[in-house]
Amino acid sequence: LRSENSSAQMGWFELNSGTTEKLYSVFFVDANSGFVVGYPGIVLKTTNAGVNWHSQTFSATQLFYSVYFTDINTGYIASGVFGSLDSGNVLKTTNGGNNWDALILPKYSQYFYINFLNSNTGIVSGYQTILKTTNAGSTWDCHTFSSLGLLSSVYFLNANTVYASEYDHGIILKSTNGGDYWEEVYDYSGNAGFFALHFHDANTGIVVGGYSPTVGEAVILRTTNGGLNWENSVFNNSNISRLWSIKFVSPAIGYISGGGNTGSCAILKTTNGGINWYSQTTNPGNMLNGNYFTSVNTGYAVGSEGRIIKTTDGGGALIGINTGSEITPERFSLFQNYPNPFNPVTKIKFDI
Repeated sequence: LRSENSSAQMGWFELNSGTTEKLYSVFFVDANSGFVVGYPGIVLKTTNAGVNWHSQTFSATQLFYSVYFTDINTGYIASGVFGSLDSGNVLKTTNGGNNWDALILPKYSQYFYINFLNSNTGIVSGYQTILKTTNAGSTWDCHTFSSLGLLSSVYFLNANTVYASEYDHGIILKSTNGGDYWEEVYDYSGNAGFFALHFHDANTGIVVGGYSPTVGEAVILRTTNGGLNWENSVFNNSNISRLWSIKFVSPAIGYISGGGNTGSCAILKTTNGGINWYSQTTNPGNMLNGNYFTSVNTGYAVGSEGRIIKTTDGGGALIGINTGSEITPERFSLFQNYPNPFNPVTKIKFDI
């Protein structure tokens, strides 16, 4: 006898986070253990793949923007302080999130994103600032960019090549020596800011962001020459104004989370490396900020009002694509062919 679980949920479905606060970032250290952070000063932890969440709260003025773990015990949070551009910090845990300690930094800023190459080397970015550590946060080197605004994300392609996105002007920065020196490689001279980026390899990358509220359109750009030039990718949802996070589970399959100015949410998916993006169905709700996938099919997205959604089937169907239709020809005719023995190429004429 074969038993099937008829209660398995398809597409994206809601989880009970136990909070109504704004959630910004999600990270899983394995298939079961994950963390979510948000505002005001909240950390959620699950050890059973999102079935239950344990909550920790900190100062009501703290904005926890980004969370990253290098192993099951060691994790970091990039944070800011509401109403201030020079009071943020980096928090660290060495016991799986039971306790968090503020690190000593060379500069305190509104820190928005954190990413690690390995257990020792990491970069945190924020307002006009990038910090780099090579000893798991014990010390940091500081890089200041007075002409820029919020440096919204950092992506390690490898130990040498690192990219960063900037929100206020739509700038892409690149380092070829592991983040010790940065140069501007692209300036998006439009009315958009960049929030997150991803690179498949040395040539191909995606950056996402959003326009001003008066324009109300999101942006997805794709490069095939290492960030020197970028072209618009095609996506089928004109109601989106902000795209906050991008994650790829393979070179072909990726997900973007975001939403619209009217409080709508959106998940976009690509199956061709970011050339085209299609919406997936989610329940109505406010903006989705961060997303993270623990496998090709299992992923999470978090957003406003304590919202956490999950998928175990790759998010379900893509809106605008009919994957189940077939066209059967009414007739088929193959015409007589007379190949030329002195020509290695022949043409066969047919009709359907």
